[in-house]
Amino acid sequence: MIFKRMFWSFALFWYGRRKPSETKEIVGFLLFGILALLLVLPALKGQIGLAELAYNLCVLVGLPVLAILAHRRIRKAYENGGRRALYRRWLAAGGRTVN
Repeated sequence: MIFKRMFWSFALFWYGRRKPSETKEIVGFLLFGILALLLVLPALKGQIGLAELAYNLCVLVGLPVLAILAHRRIRKAYENGGRRALYRRWLAAGGRTVN
């Protein structure tokens, strides 16, 4: 529950004043798709081991793709209800209001 509240708190803080961009998601998916391809090709030729390939894919591709997916989730919530939707999600996750 605390991670959910932290996620929506970050979303409200970061995108409370500006609209999330779909272009960033498209560029991110393309960039990390190409990077994954460049990492897999040497493994197919036998130049690097599978353990090194798995580590590189997780760190260099997996973590940024998770960030892009989080951005996509924020953008979808923003499209459904605007800035107030981010605030409502934060409150539903256990956020506190100032009295």
